[in-house]
Amino acid sequence: KFTTHLWYQTADHGIAALAYGPNTVTAKVGKKEQEVTIKEITDYPFNETIKFEIALKKDVEFSLQLRIPQWCENAVILLNGQPYSQEKGGQIVTVKREWHNKDVLTLQLPMKISTGTWGRNSSAVERGPLVYALKIQERWEKATDTIEGDYFSVYPESSWNYGLRRVDVRHAADSMKVSMQRPVGDSFVWNLQHVPIEITAPAKKIPSWKVLNGVAYQPPTDREGIYKGKVDTVVQHITLVPYGFTKVRVVAFPVVP
Repeated sequence: KFTTHLWYQTADHGIAALAYGPNTVTAKVGKKEQEVTIKEITDYPFNETIKFEIALKKDVEFSLQLRIPQWCENAVILLNGQPYSQEKGGQIVTVKREWHNKDVLTLQLPMKISTGTWGRNSSAVERGPLVYALKIQERWEKATDTIEGDYFSVYPESSWNYGLRRVDVRHAADSMKVSMQRPVGDSFVWNLQHVPIEITAPAKKIPSWKVLNGVAYQPPTDREGIYKGKVDTVVQHITLVPYGFTKVRVVAFPVVP
């Protein structure tokens, strides 16, 4: 479903990229419906750069529309390596021109680390279009149901009871660091062993935050949204990964002093 919604035809015989991912599309564009092939090269949403390589048998004029996400403050468009325009987020930008074979259009979507307020005054770390979760070592246990067959239960094998400091929540871009781990290749798998990007964040342990009856209930906070219970004085650095790579998750962190 995602793949089939990457590209759309426009009313003026052009083509629009409304979602991004590595792919190749062939379409008919322009008033004479000339065939064009566009190869989209990107590691988005982990990487900020999306490159469109144009393949044509003959020059043709058509519009290429690009969606600039709302979270992006200032996108940059390059044409054949040269600055073309800068665009604000929350709009669809049209690049209409006579295209030539081997033209390359590059879209850069700068991603900043930020935090959002979630349920019960918790805080989640975000970057670009992705939400990040704590990287927890997993223990998988296989069992069999008489009706459904084999299944797995996944349990945490490393510490998870952390809170984010208020100062880091307010200034996430200054205190948290992004690191690229590995490229997204043909052997890419959605698991912790293939995580392409990580965020390192300062945090403090909350000793009393434990599993009760199989559930890790969120610690209560005061009216300002701050957890006032006992918190370790030692600041540790935790690793966050995109939500989709985790099976056991802590996403909404309590905020501590």
